[in-house]
Amino acid sequence: MPPDLTRNILTALLAENRPEAMVNAVRVAGSALTYEQVFQAVMEMENRNYIKLVYCQFPAVINVQLTLVGKDAADKLSTP
Repeated sequence: MPPDLTRNILTALLAENRPEAMVNAVRVAGSALTYEQVFQAVMEMENRNYIKLVYCQFPAVINVQLTLVGKDAADKLSTP
C-alpha cells in the first residue's frame, strides 16, 4: 500500500472536520494510481480499521469514512 496514499486519505478525512464525512479515495489518489490500486489500498486500510468503505462505483468512486482507529492513526502521522 502506498504510504502517501494512506496519509493523504486520512488527512483528507480529517480536513472535513465532521465525524460522518466521506471522501472519494480515487479523487484523493489522483491520476498516479489506477482504480484497482486505490481499491487495494482502501481494502488494506479497512482491514486495519482505519476507514470504512461506504460506496464504490467503477471507475471513479470509492467513498470512505474515517473510524476512531483511523483518527488515532492520522493523529500519529501528523505529529512529528
